[in-house]
Amino acid sequence: MNYRLAGNQVKPESGPAIVIGISDIAVTTDPSACLVTYALGSCIAVAMNDPAARVGGLLHFLLPDSSLDTARGQSNPLMYADQGIPLLLEKVLQAGGKSVKRTHLEL
Repeated sequence: MNYRLAGNQVKPESGPAIVIGISDIAVTTDPSACLVTYALGSCIAVAMNDPAARVGGLLHFLLPDSSLDTARGQSNPLMYADQGIPLLLEKVLQAGGKSVKRTHLEL
């Protein structure tokens, strides 16, 4: 798939753009979809992809460790890496990812 820059946004040449907000997650089995996040700044995005199963996901989190604020970690686990990354992996596997060994993780 090819992508183009339109203003300050990346747009896929074909297929839907799935926008992931802050403390948000998305997983898709649509090979034409483009997972996009904005406003990273000091935040981090983690992408997982199982190319054989054609499943991909993206997590946009703010902080590394939910023990910094346990109440907030319980109400919004996607805000923290220690809770969000396992949830991303779980969702990728639920969507058809077959093996943790085969799943590719990018930071």
